[in-house]
Amino acid sequence: MADRKEWMRANVQGENVQGTKIQAQRPKGKSFSEQVLREANFDFALLKGANFTSADLFGSHFYEAEATQAIFRGARLKQVDFRKAQLNEANFQKSLCRKANFEGALLVQAQFEGSNCQGVIFYGADLREARFLGADLSEADFTLADLRGAVYNEKTIWPADFNPINYGAIPVEWEIRFVDEETGEET
Repeated sequence: MADRKEWMRANVQGENVQGTKIQAQRPKGKSFSEQVLREANFDFALLKGANFTSADLFGSHFYEAEATQAIFRGARLKQVDFRKAQLNEANFQKSLCRKANFEGALLVQAQFEGSNCQGVIFYGADLREARFLGADLSEADFTLADLRGAVYNEKTIWPADFNPINYGAIPVEWEIRFVDEETGEET
C-alpha cells in the first residue's frame, strides 16, 4: 500500500496547484475551494469531506479516491476521472461534469441537482438514492448502473431512448411515502 500522508492545517488557498500530485495523501476535510487544480492527481487519496466548491479540476484524476461527503458544488469537473472512487453523499450540485468518468464509482445519495453531466460515464456506478433534479444527463452512459431510489423531475434531461424507471429511479411526483396502517399517518 502506498504511504499515506495527512495534511495537517494545509492551506492551498490562492495558490495555483495545476498538475499537483496528491496521490495517496490524506487532506481530509481540507478546502480546495476556488482553486485551479487542472490535471491534478488525487488517485487513492483520502478526501472525506474535502471542499472543492467552484474549483477548476479539468482533467484531474480521483481513481479509487475516498471522497465521501466531498463538496464539488459549482466545480468544473470536465473530463475528470472518478473511476472506482467512493463518493457517497458527495455534492455535485450545479457542477460542470461533462465527459467525466464515474465508472464503478460509489455515489449513494450523491447530489447532482442542476449539474451539466452531458456525456458522463456512469457505467456500473452505484447511484442509489442520488438526486438528479434538473440535471442534464444527455448522452450519459448508465450501462449496468444502479439507480434504485434515485430521484429526478420533469426538468431532468436523460439520454435518448433511456427510461430511468427501468433502472429503479423515481420521478419526484412518485416519491414513496409510508402510511402507518393503524393511525393513517405518514411516517
